[in-house]
Amino acid sequence: MIPLSLPVLPVYIARRALGPFAALTLILLFALTLERVLSLVQIVTELGAPLYTVGELVAYLLPHYLGLAIPAGWFLGVLIAVRGLLRDSELTVMRASGLSLRRLFIPVLLVSAGLGCVMVVITGYLQPYSRHAYRSTLEELKRKDFWSKLQPGVFTHLEGAESVIRVGAVADHGRKLIDLFASYQQPGERRVFVSAREALVSPQTNPGTDRDTQIDLIDGMMLTAGDRHAADAKDLTRFYFDVFPWNLSETGLLPPYGPRGQDEREMTLGELLANDAPTVPANDSPARRFTEWHSRLVECVSIPFLALLAAPLALLGRGRSSRAYGFVIGIALLVLYQKVLGTGESYGKLGHFPPGISVWAPCAGLAILAIILFHRLGGDRDLAPKTGAARRGETAQVPG
Repeated sequence: MIPLSLPVLPVYIARRALGPFAALTLILLFALTLERVLSLVQIVTELGAPLYTVGELVAYLLPHYLGLAIPAGWFLGVLIAVRGLLRDSELTVMRASGLSLRRLFIPVLLVSAGLGCVMVVITGYLQPYSRHAYRSTLEELKRKDFWSKLQPGVFTHLEGAESVIRVGAVADHGRKLIDLFASYQQPGERRVFVSAREALVSPQTNPGTDRDTQIDLIDGMMLTAGDRHAADAKDLTRFYFDVFPWNLSETGLLPPYGPRGQDEREMTLGELLANDAPTVPANDSPARRFTEWHSRLVECVSIPFLALLAAPLALLGRGRSSRAYGFVIGIALLVLYQKVLGTGESYGKLGHFPPGISVWAPCAGLAILAIILFHRLGGDRDLAPKTGAARRGETAQVPG
């Protein structure tokens, strides 16, 4: 007989939990991405982009969905594993051999700590880069389709009321514009007016850079006013041209999405803590940055406590024929925890509560609940071998 103290048993228990975890994580990833895929197909089709772009956008979303699927998949995987051990009477045999549930649960907690480290990499570093790549790619698709969606004879305002574009006609799927007129504001209160008989939109060869859109203006004029309210003709500069390469990015009419760091979710853990983002977000504030930093750490720290909570819930409704209503309670608690955590994060970013309280308070509540239930429902006395007096008492209660 192989002693149960050998490392075979911890490996066996961890393997029982990792199998359902892997399957459930894949299922959750598929379910989470399915709805987004359908919406992305519609967006890409409307923008006239190739369908393989959907795969690229979904790949950028995978780190975000992994951050949601890993905690839920591990929680349900541990719950299924413990329930399976109880249903097959393996857990009873282990407990009768003198192994406590706390000792049996050590490998699960070690795997939980490893998954927490993986979550630090995903949420702290992969998600900021992938989120920026997703947003910039989607924005480039919209910019690329902008010209084909222009309505002839209609003034289209961009970047507020300071810039405007009008075309008489659109041809060749937006690559050829007839009777173009544009007006935009340059730095230093200089107003520029552009008109051209034709405009040829060049293909975008370097998307995401500051020189990614160029229009060849044909037979037109560019007028620059020294002051936006200038009425004196001496303050006007006219430039007539037959062909003029007009770099649209320099005008600010259709600016690219920009570098990473447009908001706190595009910043890594180190950048959030040191306030060292590639760019300064428009709504940047210490409350938003520190709340985001704390919330990412909470997502990683929560994984061991979710596993600790799954074990006692799996013991609810013991027996081969008992209903495992712990699954229903566990899913409800998991959803409730995510909602409370999201609410605390929102209040923390608004500055209503300190970041350390708004996101760590739900985590502390989860930890207290998990420890209490593990001690009460997973205690050694619950599954310990019964004494002879207890067996005689149960025998006396059986109907003759």
